[in-house]
Amino acid sequence: MYACFMDNPLNKNMKFHILTLIATLSFGCQNPPALNKDLKSQLHTVRTSDQEIRELCYGNISGKRREELNAKYDVDFQNNYKLSSKKMDQIDRNNLRIIKKIIEQFGYPKINVVDTPLNETVWLIIQHNPNELEKYMPLLEKAGKAGDIEMTKVALSQDRMLMNQGKEQIYGSQGSSISQPIGTKQNQYTFFIWPIKNPNEVNKRRAEVGFKTTIEEYAKLLNMEYEPLTLEDVKAMEE
Repeated sequence: MYACFMDNPLNKNMKFHILTLIATLSFGCQNPPALNKDLKSQLHTVRTSDQEIRELCYGNISGKRREELNAKYDVDFQNNYKLSSKKMDQIDRNNLRIIKKIIEQFGYPKINVVDTPLNETVWLIIQHNPNELEKYMPLLEKAGKAGDIEMTKVALSQDRMLMNQGKEQIYGSQGSSISQPIGTKQNQYTFFIWPIKNPNEVNKRRAEVGFKTTIEEYAKLLNMEYEPLTLEDVKAMEE
């Protein structure tokens, strides 16, 4: 019986399939990566300070909320905007130092390790430190392709980096403004969408990365009418 079992091709095939099934089930039952609570806590602290100082400086908030944030961050936004803005710069620099250490240890934090919305925190801090965009763009692109951040976030960073370099943006996500004096103490601001490379194709590119609006619709959300401009047009406006 023993020899017959070993020599029978059907029995060999059966053993092979059983072993394959066991291996497949074992692999499928492996636990997913556990959430990193310490890392999540760091990211939560960083994200909270980043958003709250901007809420204070730019948000339409109640007087009670403003008092709460003024006390928390030791500023007086209503009477000293420059001090509040300085505090925001200080928080951005401190958050960047923390984020750099996180990147050194973990790379870009995986979404299945920190969950949403904390997966966006590293991107957010880099976005708010535009001088770091070029350095970390490969990291952001890799994270986007891996699904750890949305590709629209990567597109926002690419556009901002290009605008800061004085180049045409790709997706039309960045606006700018130019001020012109209209009196001894007043300036008139002209707001516009920064020049776009191959503007006739921009809506196709926007859709491909996940933007839900056309460039025309996006401009209206910013209270602007979209007008295709060149870099030369912007230079002329600045003169």
